[in-house]
Amino acid sequence: MLKLFTCVLWLVIVPGCIGLGCNRYFNKKENWILLLLSGYLVIWGSFEILILPMIYFRISLHVAVYIFMILYLISAAVGLCINYKFFAGWRESLAKSLKGVHWTFWAAIVIIILQTYVSVRYMHLDQDDAFYVATASTAVHTDTLMEVDPYMGFKYEVLPSRYVLSPFPVFTAVWSSLIQIHPTILAHTVLPGVFIPMAYLVYFLLGKRFFANSKRQQGTFLLLCAIIQMFSYYSVYTSGSFLLFRIWQGKAVLVNVLLPLAFYFAIRTVKDNSNKADWVMLFFICTASCLVSSMGIMLTPIMIGIFVLMYAIKPFRKEIVSKSILCCSINIICALIYLYIR
Repeated sequence: MLKLFTCVLWLVIVPGCIGLGCNRYFNKKENWILLLLSGYLVIWGSFEILILPMIYFRISLHVAVYIFMILYLISAAVGLCINYKFFAGWRESLAKSLKGVHWTFWAAIVIIILQTYVSVRYMHLDQDDAFYVATASTAVHTDTLMEVDPYMGFKYEVLPSRYVLSPFPVFTAVWSSLIQIHPTILAHTVLPGVFIPMAYLVYFLLGKRFFANSKRQQGTFLLLCAIIQMFSYYSVYTSGSFLLFRIWQGKAVLVNVLLPLAFYFAIRTVKDNSNKADWVMLFFICTASCLVSSMGIMLTPIMIGIFVLMYAIKPFRKEIVSKSILCCSINIICALIYLYIR
């Protein structure tokens, strides 16, 4: 029961409370959707900014764990305090949201629950775990941050340039220390139970955006997404393969959560030029993309750049262009560092 409580605390409650502080500035109709997502974006984005100096200065893992524990607990408490009214009338708000929901939505929910259960209950062995999960386990057992080669057990003479700027295994190591559970168990059993529903939450956001006036079409869109993902293991390179078989890896989070979220927020910011909160979230999405995968350092700015070309170049919208560059600033810095250390 204690392990279950710590899992819920660090994977649901803390991100949710941090999201409370962010979602105060969003459209109230979307608060319940963006709550957990924005909390995770802030956690991942801030983690990337803080963990890189810690890695380069050889900070030990337990020190990093204490720093992040204090930082995120304080952030969660602040978010809860400044937006505690969110819980007032949540039943009425939930009932209103579910009113008139089409049967396809409930069918999609059943399939998503089934997919999540299978991923949590059973285990898929992936070759890439030899590095990603092993790096997290090595960090926990040696109390270091990417100092020890998980293959050989020796300290790196030079930090691995391909992985050091995207240290998602270190995130797994930190969270396993916070929850007090082995990194392998966290990766293969716990994280799929959170990240798979999170991916579908993003798809639901996109469905609401594409079909704003039809709950039947929104439910059908989500159902089709779930079915397509379930039948996409014809290759190890499809998004469904990454979602259902190795969602604990950073590149799977990039493909199924962050890139769709970047697409969603690029519409809200570059196309619609909405409020400042959306731009802040886009910045955290870009930064979080650096954390999860080295491909995310470039893919997310490329997606935003395409939106800028379509909506902000002709006619030229200087404010949109400058804000977009600012959102990608961490990506640009990481790309320059990568070119330098190569």
